[in-house]
Amino acid sequence: MFGKILSNKEINQISEASYRILEKTGFHLPYQEALETLDEKGAEVDFKKEIVRVPKPLMKQAIENTPNKIKIYDRSGNNCRELGGEEVFFRPGSAPTKMLDYDGKTRKATAEDVKNVSLIADALEHYKFISTPLPMDVPESAQGWYAPYLMVKNCTNPLNRGSMGEEKGFEYMQKIFEAARGGREELIEKPLDLYIACPTSPLSWSKSNAKFITKCAENQMPISIISAPQLGTTAPATLAGLLTQHNAEVLSGVLVTQLVRKGTPVTYGGSTIVMDMRHGTSSLGSMEAMLLTAGCSCLAQHYELPHIDYVGPSDSLTTDAQSALEAAMGIFIGSLSKVDIITGPGLLEEENCTSLEKLVIDHEICRMSLRGLKGITVDEERIAEDVIREIGPNGLFLKHKHTLDWHKKDIELPDEIVNRENRSQWEKKGSKTMQDKANEKVKRIIKDHKPEEIPSDIKKDIDNAAEEIMKEQGIGSLPLGPK
Repeated sequence: MFGKILSNKEINQISEASYRILEKTGFHLPYQEALETLDEKGAEVDFKKEIVRVPKPLMKQAIENTPNKIKIYDRSGNNCRELGGEEVFFRPGSAPTKMLDYDGKTRKATAEDVKNVSLIADALEHYKFISTPLPMDVPESAQGWYAPYLMVKNCTNPLNRGSMGEEKGFEYMQKIFEAARGGREELIEKPLDLYIACPTSPLSWSKSNAKFITKCAENQMPISIISAPQLGTTAPATLAGLLTQHNAEVLSGVLVTQLVRKGTPVTYGGSTIVMDMRHGTSSLGSMEAMLLTAGCSCLAQHYELPHIDYVGPSDSLTTDAQSALEAAMGIFIGSLSKVDIITGPGLLEEENCTSLEKLVIDHEICRMSLRGLKGITVDEERIAEDVIREIGPNGLFLKHKHTLDWHKKDIELPDEIVNRENRSQWEKKGSKTMQDKANEKVKRIIKDHKPEEIPSDIKKDIDNAAEEIMKEQGIGSLPLGPK
């Protein structure tokens, strides 16, 4: 339905340039254990400078060893999200530190916000994964694992979350997930989280993220390698140049995971950023950022890897026409590009802020995008030639059986937040804007929605796991924490 933004020739040009960068320049990996493994497996390692150079055949073999499909399961373990197929999934944007309230004021995100975002994602049918803001009202050392704890307690969806750089982040998150799944082997068989790790542009990894992807591979956990180069600052000022560097950075993560453990599930990830030099701000709502997402999708498909991308966040500072414009363009372009997981709904202000109202509004954009992907089905019954000839000139189709049979099949009715009433009907009901209606829906969900009940023994295990981590970290209590 939608042609690729890059030709096969252009994809190959970028891919080959990335191979040369990895082979001749290499990447920085400040984690001794991983360096030793890569050295043993055929990479050229400068231990003093912590630089890894990768022969092209080794890189291509690593890509070949990476699964082209990944299955992530919900909390119950009964429902699977398969990445690498035809479906497009959506989830709330992850890890902002601020919230925009309905009154237009911003504040620090809290544990209560993590719970509320989780409830909304659980209640709205097209959010199939969950990620949330960071709870800024808990100790920094707990933010990375405590948000997943609250997500698991308040949402049935699988997670898509990283450790936020904590020293023992992977270990703590695994403890929560193993408790939720019923054990380590059960978690390996049915992963609950698609972990996230991010290279540092240009061409580097922090020690914590290098350790994190190594631990994911060792423990057979799926992981997204999400690079976030910024046009003109941490990457070249051209779209093709940024894509080339971004590609090399993602492939460096693929290499590490596959040399640590062959067959580790990995997704190709992107959060490519355009720098607005006028204001010194990062733009994810620009058309160029959306084109970069489409370009990343071409490269992911070239390597036959599932793809997750931050597309749909708005640069706006409030929930307004700009936020709707940028979200609608981004989410639909991402959907047309067949991104497996679109992560951006609800996000404002350079990915730094979540609005619950925007999260509800963006869900409707997700629904419309999925309808757009279905296109127009053409067959004999839908063409309705006999019906058109029967009704004839100046006729009326309203009462015909064909209309009664089909008027809800080819047309999907929108959510209640979308206005389809005439002006007099709208005014009689209070002239409510979409944001007003979204706020009402947010309140209803938070008040009334009840996620599927967690079995009491599993719930106890999850709470016990949290309590053990808290004890290790010297934390006496946490908001909404285990009782």
